[in-house]
This record gives sequence, C-alpha cells and structure tokens, in this order.
Amino acid sequence: MPERIDQSQFWTEHSKRLDALSVDDLSFVHSRAVSDVIWVQRAFNWELSGRREAYARLDVPEANVDVGDNTVMCKAEASILVSEFPELRSPRVLEVGGGFGNFCRVLHHAVSPAEYTLLDTPSMLRLAEAFLRAHGINDCEFMASTEIERLRERQFDLFVSNICLSEMLPEYRKRLLELALPRCSYCFVIDGDGRNTEYNGWLGKQVKACFSTVRIFPVRTPWKNQKAFVGEK
Repeated sequence: MPERIDQSQFWTEHSKRLDALSVDDLSFVHSRAVSDVIWVQRAFNWELSGRREAYARLDVPEANVDVGDNTVMCKAEASILVSEFPELRSPRVLEVGGGFGNFCRVLHHAVSPAEYTLLDTPSMLRLAEAFLRAHGINDCEFMASTEIERLRERQFDLFVSNICLSEMLPEYRKRLLELALPRCSYCFVIDGDGRNTEYNGWLGKQVKACFSTVRIFPVRTPWKNQKAFVGEK
C-alpha cells in the first residue's frame, strides 16, 4: 500500500476493485488488485531470526494455484507461532486481516484449529472464502470488519494478525484491540514499523495490558523491519 495515503479512502476505492474480481477460479490471486495489498509473486530472502529450518519442516502442501512466495512467508510466520506456543492444540483462532486466506490454510495444517474466524473487509472475505473452499477448508467463520462489536459475545484461544494492524485507522485499531485481546488466551502479532517507535511502543503496551507473559522481538520481512508481539495469559 502506498505510504501517506488516507487509509479509509484507499480501502473504499480498493474494495471496488476487489469486488469486481471473479471467484469462479483462483486466478484472482494474480490480479493487480490483490498484489497491491498482499505479497504474492515477488521473491525475497526470508530469514526470520534464523528459523529457516523450522519453517521448512512444516508439513504444508502447496496451494492449488501459484501464489509464489506467499506460502513461504505464511509458513515462516506459522513456524514462529508454533515454536512460541508448542502446547497449543486445536485452538479457537481469531485472525485479523487474513487476506485471501493463505495463512489460514497454512495454520490449519500446523495446529488443526477447532474454530477459525477471519476478520477482514467484506471484499477480501469473499476472496478468502473462495480460496479456502477450493482447498477443502469449509469450517471458517467470516466476520466483516464492520462487525467488530460482535466480538463482545465471543471467546478465543488465539489472536493472530500479520502485517495488518499498522495499516488500520488508529481509532478503529484501538477499538478492535480493546474488544479482541481480553477475549484471547494467546496473542501472536507480526507488525510494527522500524521507523515509528511511538507506534511500536503503543502496540507493545496494548499486548502487555492483556497478557502476563509477553515477548517482543524483531523479525525481518520483505517490507520493513517488523516485530513479533507474543503474549500468553
């Protein structure tokens, strides 16, 4: 996403492009509309704090469509999650900003979730539902980003969000975390901005307010230097 852009205006216009995509097959993952917000086809050297061997061992089949390095990225993120929470079995997962669903697909193979709720814009959820259905994953709940007050009625084991929270409008992000984090036993977020220490500090404070054990450490991503915010109660 271009920097210094009104995010609400961006998503209003971008959602129209996503809504125009056909879901009759999975070719939408190669569209410019998707690649503008989700890393799919570009190559990169993914290190993630020396965990290359760990994510290489994750038993995750390739997607039914060529998504380039996106699966490599998702496996790398999932490997950190599994190594941080080795006791996690069949969790109830809330993923914020799930994109077209590839991380959800990978995490299904890694931890066999009992429940999985994807929260994103309605236009992106439409693509995620088609992508996951094509991979035999039919047990997800899709919650539109306009419905976050429904989280009051829910409990989850794991809150997960990868490179998404920093793209939200501040007031929306604050309300989302107020609703979601207290209702989760574990938190796994890859986010942050290497140039914005104020935001990094704010996000760390939100995690520390809800979880008794918190670990924050740097991870390298294709976009910029991110941090992992890991919490457990």
